[in-house]
Amino acid sequence: MFFTKNETSVIKEEIIKKTLIDKDGKVLLHINIAYPVFILKDKDKLKSNAKPFYEKIAKNFLQFVESELLARAKKLLEREDFRPLGGVMRYTNSYENKHTLSIYTDISIYDGVNEQNQLRTAQVWNKEKGYIYSFSDIFNSGAKEYLLNLFAESGSSGILQQDEYKKCLKTFFAENNFFLTEKAFVFFYPAERLGGKQGVKVFFADIDALKEKKLFKISL
Repeated sequence: MFFTKNETSVIKEEIIKKTLIDKDGKVLLHINIAYPVFILKDKDKLKSNAKPFYEKIAKNFLQFVESELLARAKKLLEREDFRPLGGVMRYTNSYENKHTLSIYTDISIYDGVNEQNQLRTAQVWNKEKGYIYSFSDIFNSGAKEYLLNLFAESGSSGILQQDEYKKCLKTFFAENNFFLTEKAFVFFYPAERLGGKQGVKVFFADIDALKEKKLFKISL
């Protein structure tokens, strides 16, 4: 985050923690959810849009864990090596100033067999107008090609040959999969899409380099 000395964050953390047990008191499932809530007036545009946005993400994940994941835990309970299943959601405030707020959220699940970092989502908000910037709001024509070449230069970290790696970078590039830090935009892919293991593969695009090449539209 980046603030002047008189500025503070507009968000704080809301936490939901639960441990679900069976009728005999055996632990079936752990739930740990953290999501942002907004310390703003009710009519503020950012709060009006972002508050229900993140509440819905948390609610939907909680419902999934308490239904589908709990049902799976009950089926696995009789196994000798049973371990409680778990669902975790965490958010990170990666950048914030007077005008801009960048948040990414990671969801991970233990399904009784594998620990899976299944999903990352991210949003860069215009704080004054209360909307999420799209890729085309921020980047000029030519930025995508530049970014894909930049990502390819880092080399494949998985089992793919370079040509196949470049093809996957292009095929699985998602324009909304990015967040902001003080010095860079950070783009991410599900690691398995690029021949890696479970988790997230990240690529950094330096803001100054984007500005120098005139690929960057707005003032953040």
